[in-house]
Amino acid sequence: MKKRNLLFAFAMIASLAGCTGGTSTTASSSADSTLSSVSKAEPESSAEPTMPDAPDQASSSNRTADSSKQAQDAEGTVVVSYSWPVTGMGTTDTDTSASIVLENGNLEGNTAWTAGLIADELGADQIFLEAADAYPVDYDELVDQAKNEQNEGYHPELKEIPDLSKYSTVILVTPNWWADLPMPLYTFLENEDWNGKTIVPVVVHGGSGFSGILDTLSTYADTDEDNALSISRSSLIESEQMIRDWAKEL
Repeated sequence: MKKRNLLFAFAMIASLAGCTGGTSTTASSSADSTLSSVSKAEPESSAEPTMPDAPDQASSSNRTADSSKQAQDAEGTVVVSYSWPVTGMGTTDTDTSASIVLENGNLEGNTAWTAGLIADELGADQIFLEAADAYPVDYDELVDQAKNEQNEGYHPELKEIPDLSKYSTVILVTPNWWADLPMPLYTFLENEDWNGKTIVPVVVHGGSGFSGILDTLSTYADTDEDNALSISRSSLIESEQMIRDWAKEL
């Protein structure tokens, strides 16, 4: 009898244990950006980019583990661009500003227009970067401010740092500003995790070509220099089919 009672007690305990369980939840977030600022290659000058501070060892190892998981999950292409703001310009004639495209009565920054073509051809997602403090709409004032920021090594904040965790290829469409990237793009580069990602550079310029932009990008991320594209702003509209063909071959 005692033996049967003990067996019964064990059976009841096992039955109760089997009734317990657990639940899990997942959360995801995405960063989106809106329209932005800048574009024009001016006389070449070199500005030494300010590199980000080295992280401490503990945070670096944690970030490496997390980014390795992200790199495994990342796929697809995104087109990221930074362009001169055109809001409030009215009916500005493109002859008065080499950094604006006027097409079908619509004003767009050179790089925003170029990025739109590439994203359309690839069916890719598109992100517009925007500085937290808007740049001047007046072209001469904008050029002066850009030069001062470069001389001071000042990297302006962005309104938002986009989440690129689901992408493995980032087509970065940028103007050549004083033979360099626009300073807000340094903020973008410094605040992204580039592990497992490749940047494909597209540079719109006024005669300076890539300047040192490819070398700068390669200090932050794997950079596809073989497929890098530079386009003169003076022949931008005429280059539409060339840009589309380039995108198809990526």
